[in-house]
Amino acid sequence: MSFLARNAKRIEIALIVLGLIVLFLRLPHFLFGDGYLRFRTFRRLVNAGRIVPMAHSMVGPLLALLLWPLGKLFQSAAWWIARFNFFVIAADS
Repeated sequence: MSFLARNAKRIEIALIVLGLIVLFLRLPHFLFGDGYLRFRTFRRLVNAGRIVPMAHSMVGPLLALLLWPLGKLFQSAAWWIARFNFFVIAADS
């Protein structure tokens, strides 16, 4: 049995992890369009405690608020929230 056949699962996991690291660190992540509008709405909710009505769903962005405290430790809340979809895709992998 060849090396590749014996270690296929480990190689596959290593490639997935490497790909996720590259996606997280090298690809640009932006807040734009309705994502930016949602971010502004939730920034107002966190900072002022006010819910502002908006035309877009608030369910996904509420989950993204879990990343908000990381902005105090590294970069900013916007930096982490822009990467929310990355975490959703990584969790699904």
